[in-house]
Amino acid sequence: MSGAPDGGSGPARSPVPPLWAVVAGRVFLAGLKAPVALLLVWLATLLPAVGHRELSDLIAAVIASALLGE
Repeated sequence: MSGAPDGGSGPARSPVPPLWAVVAGRVFLAGLKAPVALLLVWLATLLPAVGHRELSDLIAAVIASALLGE
């Protein structure tokens, strides 16, 4: 047969989620990961090779990386 959903011979297809749900999920997960990323970046500034950075620079870097990653 052709594998049509009503034919029963092909795998069942799951419905595609709406775009707003996909975007909301990605933004929510980025918000959960941001504090962990900020903590890790701050801990990296304690290393002598990295040097001291302002907190505002660290926050801007984490926000930019989250936006670019999404």
